[in-house]
Amino acid sequence: MTYTFNIASLIVISILITYILILNRHLKKYKLKDVYLEYLLKYAPLGIYFKDLSGNIKLVNRELVKITGHTKKELLQKTIYDVYPKDFIKDIKEIDSIICKNKNPLSIEKTLKFQNTETHFRIIKSPVINIEGKVIGFIVLLKNIDTEKEIESNKESFIATLTHDLKTPTYAQLNTLKMLLKEDFGSL
Repeated sequence: MTYTFNIASLIVISILITYILILNRHLKKYKLKDVYLEYLLKYAPLGIYFKDLSGNIKLVNRELVKITGHTKKELLQKTIYDVYPKDFIKDIKEIDSIICKNKNPLSIEKTLKFQNTETHFRIIKSPVINIEGKVIGFIVLLKNIDTEKEIESNKESFIATLTHDLKTPTYAQLNTLKMLLKEDFGSL
């Protein structure tokens, strides 16, 4: 089964999560408060987490646990800066700054190394905005795009091979015609 995910889907999920967070404040029973959000995230085929403005991880789904190799408990005790590769930290801070300023989602593609395996990810970040209109954190989705990258690479390779295979006989034919026109083989 193939899942497609785009910015519009992220915005819908972000809005749902924002409303669930607002709803959670109004729920009186603590046990009910986390159930809605957990259910929404539990079966998503993407790594999803919520982090506050300081980078503290507040919510994760089980797909993110698989991606990072950390337990859910470990992730909830870390900042995102402890989880991502060190060379990506500066980019994270810049992206967060842009999102806070514009209050719009952003999507990037990045190769990250988790559990000694490099994986291509599409990372989609969306601000979570409170009732006062202030950004209070970010919903972040990680989608493994290794298959997409492999298909893209195969397409490029196919086109390069096809182009080469078409050019070679064409150049040979053109050169033969030029030689015939120059009468290199004698007069016609």
